[in-house]
Amino acid sequence: MKMPVRIALVVLCAALIAIIPILVSSPVMLPEVQDEILFADDEEEEAGWFLIPHACAEGAVEVESIPEGDGLMPPPAEWELPMNDFTAPPKADSSRFTSNSYEDETLRVTLEEIEEEQVRWVIARIELSSPCQLRTAYAKPAALVSNMAAKNNAVIAISGDYMDNNPKKTSYEVRMGKEYRRKSNRLKDMLVIDDQGDFHLYRNSEGLFEKKGNKVIFDGTIVNAFTFGPALVIDGAVQSMGDREYGYNPDGREPRAAIGQTGKLSYVFVLASASDRNGKTGVNHQELANKMGEIGCLQAFNLDGGGTAEIVFNGEIYRASPGEKERAQSDMIYVGTLVPEGK
Repeated sequence: MKMPVRIALVVLCAALIAIIPILVSSPVMLPEVQDEILFADDEEEEAGWFLIPHACAEGAVEVESIPEGDGLMPPPAEWELPMNDFTAPPKADSSRFTSNSYEDETLRVTLEEIEEEQVRWVIARIELSSPCQLRTAYAKPAALVSNMAAKNNAVIAISGDYMDNNPKKTSYEVRMGKEYRRKSNRLKDMLVIDDQGDFHLYRNSEGLFEKKGNKVIFDGTIVNAFTFGPALVIDGAVQSMGDREYGYNPDGREPRAAIGQTGKLSYVFVLASASDRNGKTGVNHQELANKMGEIGCLQAFNLDGGGTAEIVFNGEIYRASPGEKERAQSDMIYVGTLVPEGK
């Protein structure tokens, strides 16, 4: 066979070999096989992407399963306290206190002191197992907060809004389900605590009372209500303290007290302690609001300050005005254990 013919045959064979797979496979390839080949790389990428949200979903399930009180299980039903009277909780086990903390099956408290240039902060972080542990006490005539705390077996207590300093003042006051005064105040803010332990803040009474009269409109059960303020943080937003007519020396540096809710059954009691009363130490309302937002409050409310403001923890008194004697008050807010004595 001549060389040119041989070369032509080789080229023809090579061409046939290249064309045969296309002629054979393309017309008869099943659609699902084609899809499998075409999207093989896409499936690998999608599988890699899917692993991330899957892992997140597992994490979310774990978060949702955390019991109320960030790990504190709800107490047995027989340990619960009534929320419509002033029944005192059991006396706390003294061995569970440290110099700055307390913990048992139903309650965690940690106390921190922070020194800044013009103020000493006392910040108590509190976690409860039940809303019935957040309680108030009322004394008439007024009494020392330290005495009220001891009488009511308070693990920690903070002075309230001094509801009786002027019996005729325009305010809405409820203590442990009992209504003492019902007057809307279009100038002052109000704090309502419901039977779930949740805070509700009302600027100038708006939304809490009907527009005319003193009828309260609230979708739930009110356990405690206070008139003082201003509201410092509402729904996680630090409020602007722009009302110069609010009262309580809003722009001046003063000893202050505040209470806040940081989560479900989680709270803070806060003192802004001033070294003197000359207006150069302490905080103004905006600085207090900023601090309450900084420490994680979803809701926060200013309480009576000055010489009245104090925290009592395990019998120790923390004063917002350290140089002054403890002042009698009509009311306090406190928490206690639910663990029966001897358990």
